[in-house]
Amino acid sequence: MEKPFRVFGFLCLLGASFLFPCFADLKIQDPDLASGIVRWNEVDGVSRYILEESRVGPDGPWMIVYSGANNFWPVSRITKLWYRVRWEKAGGPTANVPGWSAVAQYAPPTPFIKKDTLRYGFVEWPPLPQANSYEVQSSPEEGGRWELVYSGPYQIHGLRASPETWYRVRALQKKEDKLIGATNWSKPQAFYRSTKGFLKTDGTVIRDQGGHGKEILLQGVNFGSLFLIEPWILGISEADTPSIEDDWSLREILSSRFGASGSQKILDEFYNAYIQASDMDTLSNLGINTIRLPLSYHLLQKEDGSWITNRLGQIDFSRIDRVIKDCADKGLYVLLDLHGAPGSQSKDRHSGRKGFNKLFDSSSEGEGFRQRTLEFWQASALHYKNNTTVCGYDLLNEPSEPTDEPSKKALWQLYDRIYKTIRSVDKNHIIMMEAVWDWAALPKPATMGWENVVYQFHYYHASHNKDLRAHKDFIDQKIREGRIGQSEYRVPVMIGEFTCLDYAPTWAYYLENFNREKWSWALWTFKSRYSSPGWGLFNHQRPSADLPRFRTDSFQSLSSKLSSYATLGYYSLNGTLAELIKDYSLPPTNKPFIKSISPETVPPGGDFWIKGTHFGKSHGTGRVMLGDLSLPVISWSDTALHVSVPENEARCFGLVSIQTGKTNSNEVVLHVIQPLS
Repeated sequence: MEKPFRVFGFLCLLGASFLFPCFADLKIQDPDLASGIVRWNEVDGVSRYILEESRVGPDGPWMIVYSGANNFWPVSRITKLWYRVRWEKAGGPTANVPGWSAVAQYAPPTPFIKKDTLRYGFVEWPPLPQANSYEVQSSPEEGGRWELVYSGPYQIHGLRASPETWYRVRALQKKEDKLIGATNWSKPQAFYRSTKGFLKTDGTVIRDQGGHGKEILLQGVNFGSLFLIEPWILGISEADTPSIEDDWSLREILSSRFGASGSQKILDEFYNAYIQASDMDTLSNLGINTIRLPLSYHLLQKEDGSWITNRLGQIDFSRIDRVIKDCADKGLYVLLDLHGAPGSQSKDRHSGRKGFNKLFDSSSEGEGFRQRTLEFWQASALHYKNNTTVCGYDLLNEPSEPTDEPSKKALWQLYDRIYKTIRSVDKNHIIMMEAVWDWAALPKPATMGWENVVYQFHYYHASHNKDLRAHKDFIDQKIREGRIGQSEYRVPVMIGEFTCLDYAPTWAYYLENFNREKWSWALWTFKSRYSSPGWGLFNHQRPSADLPRFRTDSFQSLSSKLSSYATLGYYSLNGTLAELIKDYSLPPTNKPFIKSISPETVPPGGDFWIKGTHFGKSHGTGRVMLGDLSLPVISWSDTALHVSVPENEARCFGLVSIQTGKTNSNEVVLHVIQPLS
């Protein structure tokens, strides 16, 4: 059976089209599908394509939705759908025709309230192509008492917002006045005219509404290697000989070959591909609420200390602003982290320049680098002082470990100078200081006059990858130290970086304990290469031939290769880690809260699971509702419910909610798949 395949492949390589066309395997393109277009690669010599759709799941049942010569098809429904495609030659399928493509899943994007326009008093949202109606609700609080304030077609100019009010939107699909589909509600967004929109510290916890609201646990992920490239994480320089060790060297190579302008254009191709708005959807759906955004001074400053400016002559924050805006729309906080400071705060490659550490030098050169660091933070704080999506400023990532009193004093003095510089223009945002590596590396805030600060720690025990006992001992010791430290220092704690590599029990132990101690956390990192197992929530595998060669590839080739570092289509999700994040991300309320339902589409008589929190340990008088219908419950626990749908259920979709006593949960859409007519 192998011989015909090899002969076919060999003849294709020879271009033997006189025998039959050289057909390629079909693949549905993930980025296009995410935007609502089913598109697949074209194949020479094909007479038509057959596209099938399933509304139940990846195993069918299937129905043909398109047959023709085009290689695209618009998604027509607001529901999760599955697609597969194959091609045919004239006269129908032949033995040389491969089977169906891999199944691709479409999940409709959840609408969102535009944060930028809401801050000016207008409720706006982007349209969804399949939707023909929308509903907007308002509430005086994030957790409920929602009232309908608008129902109808898309509003180009939005709606007027009321101060101190939360809003959410959902898209609907109607056919002949019958409701046939709906999205979930967007994340609530609030319109504040005061400092209520800022997070602030209150003793050892963080609270919203200017420090007077509910407790907030920052639960997030680092966007490592976005604005400060760490080649070892991405495998991005493996094709170069010798390999490129750090961000500085990579920039030097690009600048020497293409000049400052050409180098920046190539890097922008990477920036714009590496993190996109769709990534925020993914993270928000996992329960993530915070992005720690590592920055390099290169984003704002040239090597001589002068500013990088836009066409108006202003400091160019556009690259950072793009990420913050996308996070804002999806209800994510952003922690700005100076990962690579002028002069470099350590000799490690993650500071941007391996073996170079001049920030703490007592020379005039060292003072020059410190002054530029102050200028970086002053400009950033001035630019973001009114931005409530930015939750805080992380002053220096892992500065050189203070090994004696003079080095400790130098770190404290620099932290104090940066603190005072920021506070001169911004009195609202949280400021984070990092301890390298434990509490003794930082002073008590009260002795320095520091207010609204969080102390950050990075916990790595990677050499004991699958040794759960060693990891438990490590974290237990950190917790003992943390309890003593917080009682003395009276500050909240954030674990700004950590990883448990590829061992789920260790991840579960870390996350469970961080949550119990009310410590905020951000795992390292969002994306990595497969050769760095467990470091990434998403992993990337590319053949060596496709890796960029910074010393030899042409400008066009480098731009093309770097633009292919987008998540969709090039990275695969670490499913185990994703499920753990879902399990341990805490909801924004102490009421019953549905995190997810699975599957999201069921036939009449089918069953599904509900995951969440605060359901109650036993069924009691609790009910699971599908609209106004009480569903049969198969099993009930505080975090998981098993529920069935009656066999005679005729609706196409409904909103699932949980009632426990007088308290109702949030609502999540369930699609009921009726028999094909």
